[in-house]
Amino acid sequence: MLGRDLKSIFDDALQDLQDQETMVSLLRENVTEAEQKLQLAGQAARNMLLQVQEEENRKAAEERQYLLAQMSSLINETGDRQQRRLAEGLVGIDKSIERAVSEQRAAQNEHTSGLNAWCANARTLTDKLERGRHATTAQIETNLDVSHDRLVFRFTVTFC
Repeated sequence: MLGRDLKSIFDDALQDLQDQETMVSLLRENVTEAEQKLQLAGQAARNMLLQVQEEENRKAAEERQYLLAQMSSLINETGDRQQRRLAEGLVGIDKSIERAVSEQRAAQNEHTSGLNAWCANARTLTDKLERGRHATTAQIETNLDVSHDRLVFRFTVTFC
């Protein structure tokens, strides 16, 4: 009995060791398979990260181009508005200058007409004064001649 008991103990122990070896082999295969799956998952994750990075780089480049186009558009629109305002301001100034020149010409024409009329009146007055002076001088000479003649006549009449 002891022999059978020992044999049974050894047989059970051997069976347990064989079962454990099978379990260890199975666990080793599971770990190896899990490591392979982990490596594959790591590589897939790296590939996905690279794809995400490439996609983000592409989108960032597109967004930069879009923003640059918008900025360029805004700059051009602002420049156009500035040019329109400047042109409108220059047109207003030009009209103001034209109006001032026109007013000055009208004033100059009025001044010239006034001076011409004044000169014409001055000539007319000068002519009248000249005629009046000649008439007055002639009248004075005539009066003097008449007075002289009368005086001479009286003088002669008185002394004669």
